[in-house]
Amino acid sequence: MKRKMKNLIPFVTILIVFASCKKESTDQPIASPPVTTSISPSSGQPETLITISGTNFSTITNENVVKFNGVSTTVTSASASSLVAKVPVGAGSGPVTVTTPQGTSSGLPFSYIPDVYVGGTETNGTNAVAKYWKNGTSVSVTDGTKITYVYSMALSGSDVYLA
Repeated sequence: MKRKMKNLIPFVTILIVFASCKKESTDQPIASPPVTTSISPSSGQPETLITISGTNFSTITNENVVKFNGVSTTVTSASASSLVAKVPVGAGSGPVTVTTPQGTSSGLPFSYIPDVYVGGTETNGTNAVAKYWKNGTSVSVTDGTKITYVYSMALSGSDVYLA
């Protein structure tokens, strides 16, 4: 019996050692790149707020880089499935992409509608008021106390120059 116990002790010791060991997983979950599923609206003018729906967006606003036809823009709010961003000035029509630390989405099409400016003069009875119209909305440049006319117009970014 002593001999059987003697042979059994190493076997039990090895069994206890193996049973007490556990495998630790070093596998980290692989983060998926963002996926865009829709854009609403799918067309718009500069500064229009656009909602981008999809998956795997960062909930930290500045970790999402949205580009309209390659032009970066401001993300105003972010959740894992939705982003709100402004259409950048001068972007043009093309794909809208989202880049996070995990990668870049394939682009969805967006139709850019540029701002339309017209310069001119409008009379207010006896005097002429210098004005310009941006997308149909008038902006008075003079108060109408003197006769003024607009002969030319230039744009630089968001600045409007009339002569």
